[in-house]
Amino acid sequence: MNGAPALAAVEIDGLEIGVGTGAGGRTLVRGLSLHMRPGEVWCVLGANGAGKSTLLHTLIGLHRATAGTIRLAGRPLDAWPVEAAARVRGFLPQFIHDTFGASVLDIVLMGRHPHVSRWHWEGDADRDAARTALAALGLALLAERDITTLSGGERQRVAIAALLAQDPGILLLDEPINHLDLHHQIVVLQHLAELARDRDKAVLFSIHDLNLARRFATHALILQDGGVVRHGPVAAVMNAPALSAAFGYPVLEARVGARTVFIAE
Repeated sequence: MNGAPALAAVEIDGLEIGVGTGAGGRTLVRGLSLHMRPGEVWCVLGANGAGKSTLLHTLIGLHRATAGTIRLAGRPLDAWPVEAAARVRGFLPQFIHDTFGASVLDIVLMGRHPHVSRWHWEGDADRDAARTALAALGLALLAERDITTLSGGERQRVAIAALLAQDPGILLLDEPINHLDLHHQIVVLQHLAELARDRDKAVLFSIHDLNLARRFATHALILQDGGVVRHGPVAAVMNAPALSAAFGYPVLEARVGARTVFIAE
């Protein structure tokens, strides 16, 4: 991007996040301040229970912060009407449950609801957006399949396709490559990186694979015990000491060709 810096897609100032109360309470995030801008891809890293999902839930308003402020596109999170917020930011949860059958295309079309008037049905443009999203994830041939007949990995890609069809400026994804084979992990993360680079989307996702995070993210946010959060460009914050501290296990750093890779000791 050229010229002046872009308006921050997400502004976080003095954010504190906790769970539980009294003696059983824990602080997951303490004093976090950062600006996430269009064109950036942020990965969220940390051990199980460190607060990755809770952080994402806080950023979309499903979990109330203990302190601090969150702004989306320059506007306080609480000031966004629900439908307007859905046109600005989209969220992929970690777990998805289907309670009834429907075609894959109809499931992906649900991502278009924020753009459809209350008194209208989806139009040709909405169906084109849904089919484009399916094609991007290699699902075009499954458009008429019943969602309940898909494998776990196929279902996960359909959920991501619905988020792509929603077309928000800010994409928040909780472990998007869960259940995916290696090929489709690369396809999904590469597409998210391309959306950020080519369409000025702001992307944030939680992930356990350190090497895929390092390969596709531009920035990292690492959750450690006691609410400590390291964040910044991946080259600055993703290193063996920081990752070893976050995961409580020795991590080694090496070079393979032009890439930095991490391996457990």
